[in-house]
Parts: sequence; C-alpha cells; structure tokens
Amino acid sequence: MFGALALVLIPSLLASEIEAGGVCSSHETPRRTQELCSGCAPQDSKVRIEAERIYYGSPSAWTRAAVIDGSAVVRATAAWKEMEKRGVRRGDPAYELYKNRAEKEARAAIEKVAKGQRPPYDLIGEIGSIVIKGGVVPNLTDEIVLELGS
Repeated sequence: MFGALALVLIPSLLASEIEAGGVCSSHETPRRTQELCSGCAPQDSKVRIEAERIYYGSPSAWTRAAVIDGSAVVRATAAWKEMEKRGVRRGDPAYELYKNRAEKEARAAIEKVAKGQRPPYDLIGEIGSIVIKGGVVPNLTDEIVLELGS
C-alpha cells in the first residue's frame, strides 16, 4: 500500500493542455542516458521541483525521480482513444466521463511502471518539473505508453 501523498492526481489542466496541442511536443530530456546523481536530497539546492506538475509521489520525500510527457500518456489510454473515435469534444455530456477514465488509466499505468522499476521510482512529474543540476532525470513516457498498450 502507499502513503496518503504517494499518488498525486494528474492535474485537471491536462485535458485542456492536450486539446491545445500538448504540454510538450517532443521529448526534450534524453531517454535514460544516465541515472540521477547519487546523494541528491529533495531539499538539496541542486534540485528544483514544481510540485503542481507532479503526477506521482511526494515532492518533499523521494529517493528516485523520473519525468513523463503527461499528455502523451493520457492520449495513449483506451478511454482517450475511444473518446476521439466517437468524436466526443469538450462540452459534450460524455467528455468529463471519458476524461476521468483516461486520467484514472494513466495514473494506474504511471504507478505500475514506477513500482515495477528496480529500484522503484517514487517521484514522477511532467517533463521539466524535476530538474537536478548536473544530472539527467530519466524519461519514462515510452515505458508507460507501452504499459497502456498491453
């Protein structure tokens, strides 16, 4: 089981960001080119975290962090694909239902991938929300999208 702050909901702005073209059109962070620098503590001055853009974990208590393209993850969910297939748009009665289902699927996939890594990731945020000076924060978007496709 996880603590009260272990699973942070995907920000509600995510759906509107997707409709507006996404929060990030390309993966700016090199994919797993190196692990986080060892010894970085959450309160360390070489670490910057935007708490409002964290999808999983607690920004005040973590040991291993990663980033994702949240809009790509939500777009990869079965609920979002079904919504697009049916032509449901913002303002339609079913929009909020599909959006909530897509976010729930995305949260489950994020948590599963985070816990499935060895050692597990305990902090996952949007690309650019976690910056470690002198280190590269791994991008788990591909792994999570792959998980959603299985």
